Amino acid sequence: MVYPPYVGTASYYTCSAGSGACGTCNSNSTNQVCCPDLNSHPPNYAAACGPIPVHSCGDTFYVANYCDCTDPIGAFLTVVDHGPGVACTVDIPQCDLCTCTGTGYYRYMDLPQGTFVELDGDLDEGLIIVGWSN
Repeated sequence: MVYPPYVGTASYYTCSAGSGACGTCNSNSTNQVCCPDLNSHPPNYAAACGPIPVHSCGDTFYVANYCDCTDPIGAFLTVVDHGPGVACTVDIPQCDLCTCTGTGYYRYMDLPQGTFVELDGDLDEGLIIVGWSN
């Protein structure tokens, strides 16, 4: 299997409609993402563990849940917020990029709760392995 150029973990968060750095976050949405290096919104939360692409409000890119490599669930997501503030935290999720080896990954993004569930994330576990390309 060919993996995307960027791999890390994603957690979820809740936001009220119209909130977030871009003013467009909505927890009920199923196609939104929060990025740690957002144009015009310092700081770069991923500076210590990057490099990853810089994004702007409204950018769209493909993100997939790689907890099950036989059928990665993905979607084009729109950037709506800045974070996570805990980017570069090393997470050891229950699933591990198809191998279940217990490897740690940097947390690179947060997903509004609706998007996290849409990508087959388990709210009780709270983390998924994500891969994305620019």
